[in-house]
Amino acid sequence: AWRLDRAFDYAVSGALAARIAPGTLVRAPLGARVVRGVVVALFEESPERQLESLRALVVDEPLVPPPLDRLYRWLARRYCTPLGAALKRSVPPRVRVGRPPIESRPRGGPEPRRLLAYERGEDLHRALREGGGGTFVVQSLWGEQRGELIAELVAAAAERPGAALVAVPEVRYGSEVLDALGRHWPGCARVDSARPDMERAVAWLRLARGHGLGAGGRTTVLAPAPDLALIVVDEEHHSTYKEDRAPAFDARRVAIERARLQGAPCVLISPTPSLDLEGFPGVRRIAPSRGQRRAARPLVEVVTADPDRAVGHELHERTTAALARGERVAFLAPRRGYARAVWCSACRVSLPC
Repeated sequence: AWRLDRAFDYAVSGALAARIAPGTLVRAPLGARVVRGVVVALFEESPERQLESLRALVVDEPLVPPPLDRLYRWLARRYCTPLGAALKRSVPPRVRVGRPPIESRPRGGPEPRRLLAYERGEDLHRALREGGGGTFVVQSLWGEQRGELIAELVAAAAERPGAALVAVPEVRYGSEVLDALGRHWPGCARVDSARPDMERAVAWLRLARGHGLGAGGRTTVLAPAPDLALIVVDEEHHSTYKEDRAPAFDARRVAIERARLQGAPCVLISPTPSLDLEGFPGVRRIAPSRGQRRAARPLVEVVTADPDRAVGHELHERTTAALARGERVAFLAPRRGYARAVWCSACRVSLPC
């Protein structure tokens, strides 16, 4: 019944009335079936006709608490989808789970060393600590560890009540940002698709009950956090933030609207911010200083190639030294023919990763 675009009236019995609130997930008769639905409004008046009664409450905590109900209505209007299809995104994959422990706000975390080094970084740090909404675009430095930078944002926002939500692009092959958040706060509620359905459902319900930190993919911007202290979209330019199923929403635009409704800062981070962000009113930009950009520029050197070896002697020596220091080395090899590996022409041994 999620494809419907209208609401239905039901009667609520006395025992169930005390537990139901706007945004709760209930079971209700619809024709010959009993379906799940979200309560969108409550009225304390006698109906003019005989109404069917709600059967049961599925989840104790509201999954669409105000003002998230306004966000879902906005989502349905903006992306031309039935309201039921929009509200379906609020339901976790499993609903029969226990009551896991919650932590109201993250404890500890790194000092804002990276953030305060940026130009106008103090303005964002002040907004996180003292409260107040607004959209901030952070142009991260080339090679910056964004996981640690986002951890600084979460730690600063933890001084106020409310949850911090962090959305990252495609996480199928891992995410450095999620790994960094997990190192600082092992209790982070992960709602990304790389987790099993049961684990995601438990994390979703933890956020509905007031857990202080949630992270995952694009659906994180719809997580049922009743109080919001911060919402972060990492690599906001990434194409995976656009949902291809109804409602086909843009997670970046939803994050901005949700932060406006809940009066929280929305931080969009990218080394190459999108050009269309200039059209959003009140966007404040945070960028590295000229000295930081100059110091982060890569050094490019041209070395003499060895015609008898795939990797020349000088490049081989530098690679060996870098690996000995624990650093990383990347080879960009032109794909010619069908050979996609570097191998020795003398002994035919391939160069492994």
